[in-house]
Amino acid sequence: MRISKDTIYLLVTGLVLFLFALPLSLKVNFMQNDDWVYYRNVQSFLQGNFSLIPETAPTFYLQGLVGSLFALIFGITKLPVLTLLFSTASFIIFCFIVRDFFKQSTINSLLIGLLFFFNPLNVYSMLGFMTESYFMFFLLCSVYFFLKFQKTKNRGDLNLFFLFSVLGFFIRQISLVTLLTASVYFLIKKSYKSFWSTLFVFSSTLFFYQVIFPKTFEMVEKDFQFHHIFDRGYAYSLIYGSLILLAAFSIPLIIGLIQKVDKKKIRQVIFYSVLMFVILNHFYKPMSISWGEFPYFENTYERTGFLARGILGTKYQFRGIYDLYKYWDLVAKVLLSVFISIVILNKRKKIVNYQLLWSILYLCLLIVTFTVYDRYLLFLFPFGILFILNLEPRINKTLLCAFVVFLGFYTYQFSYDFVLSNNYVWSKANEIVKKENIQSNSLYVNGAWSFEHGGCGNFCRYVFSFDSPEVNKEINYQYQMVEKKRIYYTLNIHINPNIYLYRIR
Repeated sequence: MRISKDTIYLLVTGLVLFLFALPLSLKVNFMQNDDWVYYRNVQSFLQGNFSLIPETAPTFYLQGLVGSLFALIFGITKLPVLTLLFSTASFIIFCFIVRDFFKQSTINSLLIGLLFFFNPLNVYSMLGFMTESYFMFFLLCSVYFFLKFQKTKNRGDLNLFFLFSVLGFFIRQISLVTLLTASVYFLIKKSYKSFWSTLFVFSSTLFFYQVIFPKTFEMVEKDFQFHHIFDRGYAYSLIYGSLILLAAFSIPLIIGLIQKVDKKKIRQVIFYSVLMFVILNHFYKPMSISWGEFPYFENTYERTGFLARGILGTKYQFRGIYDLYKYWDLVAKVLLSVFISIVILNKRKKIVNYQLLWSILYLCLLIVTFTVYDRYLLFLFPFGILFILNLEPRINKTLLCAFVVFLGFYTYQFSYDFVLSNNYVWSKANEIVKKENIQSNSLYVNGAWSFEHGGCGNFCRYVFSFDSPEVNKEINYQYQMVEKKRIYYTLNIHINPNIYLYRIR
């Protein structure tokens, strides 16, 4: 089978992205967030124990088996390279979706793919062994074959949709949303044969999870919180906060949609937009979901970088940080209001589609989720982008390219800073443990270190912190500084990017 030039361009771009990010992935010598759980599961798998450890919340098995095979060849410390491979594969598949089903040229598909690829939540998910990148691959494969089935009506494409959806289930349970959405979609479209087939696969997978799958303590403990439904302030703020982030990282596409507005409807759009902006923001209470400032949700992506609270102290910043987020937030809210107004005034049936239904059902799931972290929102972005593309915005290549360059530089700063700073504290901590022959739990390094090795409580022999002795004078009473490490990489824009190592007096 002959591969077209356009396909080769997409594949080569994916390869370039992989090679560009590979040196950074090879520097990841640390654990972060929850990936210590997944590393530990892989270690158990390699020893022949295929029971998930109690702290495991996702279904994980497929990722664990693939990771184990990879670790047998390259070693467990190289798992971040496997994650990067899946991330770049997801980029390629997303470009194929945009090109094949949304009437975009190859260059437009690449730029829109990069818009998704450089999303901070997506970039963060590449830097370790978290589940997001692995699930994203199977999610996008499912979407590809679902859209292809809509186009060809070939039963084989529907079966491939089922296959990738079920495979995705064995990484994260939310793959059930993919199957449920398809069932609802087919029912709305009165495709009853496809509806019953999809409902059967969904019901079978759900039954398997509820009755047969060996659930861990974490899966049982973090069950649905249905009382969140009745907390209208929380539910509304969660949905609106998610939409603000979607708008913030889709600015060129929303502007392209605005440019297509019929001149006869401009006054209507302006009126509805102003009304929407006032109403939407009047009821928005960001503190109810986490932080009271953009980007609103806690855990991995914050104003000062990725997982900025993992290491103690107040993290260093870059110049213009407050103005950037102030105006980025404002622009996102304004464009979101205009976008919603355009959708309301748009009477085409294209509005009700798989992308919209998936997003609605997923947001409903988030409302009843035990705790919502920002990384859970990652899966909304490809669907949000595809929903906008379905409305056929005018693609301004210059604007789109400029925004992609901005996002690329922005996430370059965050990713290199995150990897190099955590690389340093883990390397130095292991060096101290070996040199002084002390217990690993006598140091505070970051959150994942404490989970992996045990915390040291109020008595830590060594502590890493972003705070200098001059800034945090209280630390001087108990500790003395023994080393200051400057985080250096090309084009670092942070002010005084230093990490301090303290030893107890």
